Amino acid sequence: MVRVLTWLTLATLLAFTVPAVAQEKRHDTMLGVDVAYVNASGYDSWTGGAVGKLRYSDSGLKLARAFLDYEGRITDTVQGTVVLEAYDDGLGTAVDLTESYVEWRPVPRSRNRYRLKIGAFYPRMSLENVERGWSNPYLQSSSAINTWIAEEVRAVGAELSWSRKPASLGGSHEFSVNGAVFWGNDPAGTLVSWKGWSIHDRQTRLSDELPLPALPQIGPGGVFRRQDPHTEPIREIDGAAGYYVNVEWRYANRILDASRAELHPSRSRSFRLR
Repeated sequence: MVRVLTWLTLATLLAFTVPAVAQEKRHDTMLGVDVAYVNASGYDSWTGGAVGKLRYSDSGLKLARAFLDYEGRITDTVQGTVVLEAYDDGLGTAVDLTESYVEWRPVPRSRNRYRLKIGAFYPRMSLENVERGWSNPYLQSSSAINTWIAEEVRAVGAELSWSRKPASLGGSHEFSVNGAVFWGNDPAGTLVSWKGWSIHDRQTRLSDELPLPALPQIGPGGVFRRQDPHTEPIREIDGAAGYYVNVEWRYANRILDASRAELHPSRSRSFRLR
């Protein structure tokens, strides 16, 4: 499935780039680079197969992240998005996809707004990672829950959204419902089950293999000895679809007053340059 997405991404980029000279305003690319100085101590990091909660085990200057976020508009209502992340930690290829999808927003004919998203993307679950490249504008690292979403949660499928601002409430209140059917996320929960929660800013790419800690329970002779020493979070296992549903109520586009979300798979010190 990852190979198919890669080829679809390349085809999408070519389709968007061909008319780029005549329609420059239809194309928007953001490049980002995070450089960090790390002063690490404590347990070795989970990225090396240990139980540490942070991303790094050694100190020094790090190229923490480089990313490219491309948005290209095919028509007035159809847009494609491709996000590439680059890391040098050996947990996958140097550059790989974190998201790649096409989004359709039809011209509204009433106060109802609709959106259809198809491809690989983050579920609509975060009020924290809201900038391009699923970046966090508030902190160097994400919260524990958003760190886990970046580690193990991605939808490969289709998401349909409906939203409305009732005129009777002055137009300041917005209600929306988002639902998706997806594949490719069956191992979600494996990493956090064995290593626990973490705090860092790394996002799993679509073909990354993440190491599990060398615990005796999953080693030779252990109770769970059949467990692989690594996990591939964005992987389809049983061929059955999963789903999630999200309901939102926003006031003046600032406060999320009520939400209900269900995700159901089928069975340091630093400075930033950007």
